Amino acid sequence: MVFELCQDNDPLDFSDACIRSSWAALVPAIFVAALCIFSIPFPIPAPVRRLLSCVTAPFQTFLTLREAEALDAAALAGEKLVDDAVVVDNAVPLWRTVLLAFIALVQALLWLAGAAYILTTQKDHLWPGVCAALIGATWVYGICKSVFWPKATAHLDLFIIYVVHFVFAVLLLGGVLYDYQVLRLPLPPSAQFVGLVVNLTAVFLELALVSTMPFQLPSSRINKEDIYSPEDYTTIFEWITFTWVYPLVKRGSNMTLNEDDVWNLSPNTQSRPVFTKFSMTRGSTLLRRLFWANSLDIVVDFLLTIVSVIFNYASPYLLRRILESFEDPTPEKRSQAYIYAFLAFLCTLLKAEADVQHLWLGRRAATLDKDKVKEAADKKAGISPSQNPTADDPKAGADVGKIVNLMAVDANRIAMMVSGMYFIYGGPLEIIIASAFLYNLLGLSAFAGFIVIVIGWPLNSFITRRSIRIQKGVSASRDKRMAVLNELISAVKFIKFFAWEERWIQRTMEARGVEMGWMIKARINSVMFTAVWTSAPILISLISFFTYVYQGNQLTVSVAFTSIALFSMIRQPLNIIPTWIVQVLQTGVALDRIETYLNEEEVTDNGTFKWNEVPEKEDTTKNGTATGKGDGKNGSSNTQYANDDTETAIDTESVTGASVVEDHKFELRDISVRFPEGELTVITGPTASGKTAMLMALLGEMTITSGKLIMSKNTSKVDEYGHMHALSYAAQSPWLRHQSIKDNILFGYPYDEERYNAVVECCALRPDLSILEDGDETEIGARGVSLSGGQKARVALARAVYARTKYVLLDDPLSAVDSHTARFLYEKLLCGPLLAHRTVILVTHHVELVLPGAHFLVRMLDGRVDTQGTVKELRAQGILEHIAQDAEADVKQEEPVASSDAPAIEGDKPRKLVKDEHRESGGVKWSVYNAYLEASSYWTWVILTLFILCSQSLGVIEKVWVMAWGEAYGYSNSTMPAPYLFSSAVLTENEALMSDRVMGMVQFAGCKRAPLFYVGIYGAIGMATALVSVASTTVQYTGALKASRTVFRRLLEGVVRATMRWHDVTPQGRMLNRFGKDIETIDNNLAGSLSAVNSSLATFAAAIITVALLLPTSRTRVPQDWS
Repeated sequence: MVFELCQDNDPLDFSDACIRSSWAALVPAIFVAALCIFSIPFPIPAPVRRLLSCVTAPFQTFLTLREAEALDAAALAGEKLVDDAVVVDNAVPLWRTVLLAFIALVQALLWLAGAAYILTTQKDHLWPGVCAALIGATWVYGICKSVFWPKATAHLDLFIIYVVHFVFAVLLLGGVLYDYQVLRLPLPPSAQFVGLVVNLTAVFLELALVSTMPFQLPSSRINKEDIYSPEDYTTIFEWITFTWVYPLVKRGSNMTLNEDDVWNLSPNTQSRPVFTKFSMTRGSTLLRRLFWANSLDIVVDFLLTIVSVIFNYASPYLLRRILESFEDPTPEKRSQAYIYAFLAFLCTLLKAEADVQHLWLGRRAATLDKDKVKEAADKKAGISPSQNPTADDPKAGADVGKIVNLMAVDANRIAMMVSGMYFIYGGPLEIIIASAFLYNLLGLSAFAGFIVIVIGWPLNSFITRRSIRIQKGVSASRDKRMAVLNELISAVKFIKFFAWEERWIQRTMEARGVEMGWMIKARINSVMFTAVWTSAPILISLISFFTYVYQGNQLTVSVAFTSIALFSMIRQPLNIIPTWIVQVLQTGVALDRIETYLNEEEVTDNGTFKWNEVPEKEDTTKNGTATGKGDGKNGSSNTQYANDDTETAIDTESVTGASVVEDHKFELRDISVRFPEGELTVITGPTASGKTAMLMALLGEMTITSGKLIMSKNTSKVDEYGHMHALSYAAQSPWLRHQSIKDNILFGYPYDEERYNAVVECCALRPDLSILEDGDETEIGARGVSLSGGQKARVALARAVYARTKYVLLDDPLSAVDSHTARFLYEKLLCGPLLAHRTVILVTHHVELVLPGAHFLVRMLDGRVDTQGTVKELRAQGILEHIAQDAEADVKQEEPVASSDAPAIEGDKPRKLVKDEHRESGGVKWSVYNAYLEASSYWTWVILTLFILCSQSLGVIEKVWVMAWGEAYGYSNSTMPAPYLFSSAVLTENEALMSDRVMGMVQFAGCKRAPLFYVGIYGAIGMATALVSVASTTVQYTGALKASRTVFRRLLEGVVRATMRWHDVTPQGRMLNRFGKDIETIDNNLAGSLSAVNSSLATFAAAIITVALLLPTSRTRVPQDWS
């Protein structure tokens, strides 16, 4: 061993100069050697390479900044990812390179010169010279790195090397001063002492230079005038200290932050590139995909949590060493006490740094996971309806209410689980460390108390299983309640027209009542968990003490107080672990629900696919075959048409689709149609003949009971005319967003002024825009409330036409406009250049109008294709005239109910209808608090306050009893450890220095004669505290449930009884969010947060009162030798 060269001293004896020099040389030298070895591209055997790949895989960055910028640029441009999409100016500042290299060169020369001098003059003891040579070699690495591999961004390897050098430079110089001041050893030669000072100064300068280098440089896509996030471009020092956030904090402390004041998100945390990369990941389960998408953050969070726990338990160890130094107040011990005190402060500081870093990483991973899950749920468009929508199971349907819950509640639960995962792996580590310390104090008696966990395991398992079932019930009932609310909000105008408000309020409250029933069961379960795991730590400590005493051991004050401190430290993880077990189980239910939803049938898929079979039922099953041809280059199965690039876009045969209407079932039967590519196809037929159902089948919105549907849908493939192999669809009942007319037409696609103007002109929107004050920037309100039927139809038509898609499905857009507008649309749009070379399928009754420009015609009748063929073929067969006459009759029949094309708003020109959501500024008003207190009953909070006061009183009594326990041993105050030095067994926040006068009021028996008496009273105080905690939790849950019921009903009545105008200007999604996430917050979090605030205020008040009453009478004794 190399340390044997230091006269067989202990390798950790840093009071020896040789040991200090050895560590200062070996640690950086080994690190530099490892960097050099792993940078050599030598061949690695395949098994070793696979092993290394598995080990390093979690440490890979999921989405780099440059990759995110390239993905974002490609998505905006509608192109494939290209390597030169992002340009970065990597110019290296010459001054920094010169300065880094110069300082490193001076250091290397000094250390190597010193090594040469020692090796030549001290041949009997060469090890110091070897150490100096090793240190000089590490500085040579710094020279080479700065000169031959310069970077404009941070050198993380140099930063680590210089941090190590700085630590040991302080150790070397500090050791010399310690030897001189404490051990009275002479100072080293002046040259050596000056060299140590120069070494520390040089290392500090190098560290300052490296720590001020940014992690990344802004690329060409970053507009310097925009407010972009400095997160990616911050320096190492700013990242460690989080000073890069300070400008935002300062701005927020001086003014109310608005959206424009907050930085734009970093590209590698924005939704588009993150979800694009996430969709490329592969995994057998959603959990695996989420892990690999955030593996680096999660693994580093895990490692930093371990570091934090170690530093946390280092403080009691150092405190013990400080107390030991009090027993022998020599100058050396006094100096060691100062060193230990500084190390304790340093451990606290490093623990805080580890905590802030791992909390940042955990919350970033949580936010990204939530974003990925919500994006995946949002992208999941059109799933097959569940066959059992009322089942209490994750497979129960996917209506709008459930989707809102999945995105608002379940996704948030997953995010909260990820952000708090450090409790799961930090808690067991704390228990292991504390158990090891307890074993050193109490021996095997320390583990006797853990029999409580074994005995309580069956009860814990029962509560756990019950928790899973209850969580499923809560989720299912919440889905049903949101489904009723979605139906209510969607049809609120009709409900108000028919004066059905009370009936629908009652129906919604019935669904809410079912949910509240499950919530009551969940609260009872939580109270049971609280009772079990609050009393368990107390019983563990009591049983351990009883066992220790009965074994004949003397429970001295040092053993008792130290054990109490450790049992107090172990109590928090023991209390947190069961809570997070419940959270894990509930998160598992949420994951299962989301994964089940994501795994349901897609409406379409790339290439060739076969739809799943619907379970057969009597009297409803019809067999058929549906096949189609298209571009199958991206097909996933059954690729018999995979190489056919020139076939028709969609070819269906024997599609059997189901659409349930009231109490009978409509189906498409015996369908065999091939739509010509690049041509206009007309679908006509009488009312309810299946025209819209045909489009729904092509879109995949109808379940195919047998057969195949093959369509070319690959947005990354563009034909020679610039059209993506994708679908655009204009429904008969237009679906519009509460945005401007322009935003509805663009629908997220890049703005092309020439194409946009052509679309507006050909869709006959120019006259309508001219009468609007804001033109195409006019907001149209929720569901297009400010537009007429014809205007809404033409905006939806313009959206479908503007998208550069190869296939356009139009569901009777001509029925909502007058005859003049219909002819204009036919001549300018259907026969114009915008729809040229695109496969257009038009459902209409205006056959005579569109027939001259149509190439193919399909006539539907009773869910079947009655007639199909090209227009020339049908005209030759003499049946085209008959079809046109029937269609004309249908047109005349529908004319009386046709929508007016006049503007919906007369007189005043339309203004902005949908206002931004109101946001309060400043502090929360008392009226808001009072509304919740009133809803939960004032008596609830009076009782809860009394319980909090009881809990604080028990905390003070516990400390008084600990003092009595210590006095019973007969120790003097100068030798007995003060109780405030140890963590309280009940409350760690309310520590106060007790006076021996307090204990003089009551005299108890000696502790040596009746140790169990003191242990028993201490346990009784703890059990009383546990009972108060359970009672306060019960009261808190009772008030929270009452408030949830009251607030929900007030919100429901306010929405249902609101004016028509309010519903016109308030988006439906905003209302659903209030009933979704906000109500869930009131149900689960608000009461606990208010209770925690009250408890913290009471704890603070109790601490102030205790210190104010007892501290003035306390006496502090200082050893005479210290004066």
